[in-house]
Amino acid sequence: MKDNTVQYIELTSEKGTDAKIVNPWGNADVTITDSNGNKVEYTKGETVNSGEKTIEFATEENTIYTITESGVDKTALEELYSQYKDESGTGYVKDTWELLQSALDQAETVLDQAEASQEEVDAAYEELQAAISGLRASKTNLEYFLNKAKEHVANGDTEDLVESVQKLFEEAIAEGEAAMADESATKEEVFNAAFKLMKAIQALGFKAGDKTDLEMALDLTQMIDLDQYVEEGQAEYLSAKENAEAVMADGDAMQEEVNSAWQSLTDAMSGLRLKADKAALEELLDSVAGLDLSKYTEESAEALRTALASAQQVFDDPALSEDDQQVVDNAVAELEAAEARLVEKPEEGGGSGETPGGDEGGQGGQDPDEGNQGQDPEGGNDSGAGSNIPDTDSGDLDGNDQRGDSADTVEKAVKTGDTASAAGAAAAMMLAGVLCGAAVIRKRREK
Repeated sequence: MKDNTVQYIELTSEKGTDAKIVNPWGNADVTITDSNGNKVEYTKGETVNSGEKTIEFATEENTIYTITESGVDKTALEELYSQYKDESGTGYVKDTWELLQSALDQAETVLDQAEASQEEVDAAYEELQAAISGLRASKTNLEYFLNKAKEHVANGDTEDLVESVQKLFEEAIAEGEAAMADESATKEEVFNAAFKLMKAIQALGFKAGDKTDLEMALDLTQMIDLDQYVEEGQAEYLSAKENAEAVMADGDAMQEEVNSAWQSLTDAMSGLRLKADKAALEELLDSVAGLDLSKYTEESAEALRTALASAQQVFDDPALSEDDQQVVDNAVAELEAAEARLVEKPEEGGGSGETPGGDEGGQGGQDPDEGNQGQDPEGGNDSGAGSNIPDTDSGDLDGNDQRGDSADTVEKAVKTGDTASAAGAAAAMMLAGVLCGAAVIRKRREK
């Protein structure tokens, strides 16, 4: 026993009768092995009066059995639960979402239960996985826009439109029908199809006093996660969204106000920009953290410090969007180049008797960067000038990418920037149709 906790139980069977003992670990799973190290099957039970959990197993005479608590693996359940615990129900069919919530609640209960058995953990995982597989995206908005687009085509409303808008209708209807027929279509796929149909329809112009399309546009804003976008453009988006909501609530709003509110909202949605992808820059910053610059020449070390400071400034800039990706890529390239150009200091005593103030390398003023150019590396001057200067073209740090305690060590800078996630890429696809539709409407209205 350690810290008042039973570590294991050792039981000796003299007659070979069935054994039944109280489980000191509650209802936790256990491992039973005999004297030869063989695992023994057991069943769980409980005492009649007190209801304490028991372990029952068959024994052989004159055999020693060791009983230990089995470790319960909750890793898979924890990962799956964490992936979906903060998921929003917006955009999902209600009953499938409720099933997922029930499975998430059960998973949370099992994860919080210290004495949960492996069977309970596995059952909670299977239930949660089944609920996730059964989750279905709501297609109410998609069906509405699809039927309306088909109605316009059937009525001949698209025959006199410019070619680009006719093509937009064809593509939007085809994608909408595909999403409607796909039972496993994701929320993002349904959103993209509905949004494209909405843009095609709006290329025809609004009807007087009709707020249906504005209402649907506001519904789509619930699927936009502003955390994935740079701050620039968010204020305009939130303002346009607030104005659209006010127009929806105004029973006296005329068609011009409705059109203006819709246009402002879709323009603001188009103006949102994803944050720049800084994953490669972050990885590079981590890789150079801890370099001991005291091992390198001051000139090359200072060049690395300069490139590192510049790269860190780029990483910490939260305003960089996907339009500024080249700025991030340039910072990566410059830092990589500075790291590759690090030059190790010559080893002490490795030259050919150089003296302070004399010609470096002992070769009568020879440029130290030239080394022993022209000499045979096998039979040349082994102790000549430049023999201790490493080849800097290979980019090999020669084992110096280590974290040291030197004052010249590159300290890992604090990173406060954000990188675009996979969810951000999906959001970009959601808004891809905005620019095309808005451009068509402007062109149409300018004529």
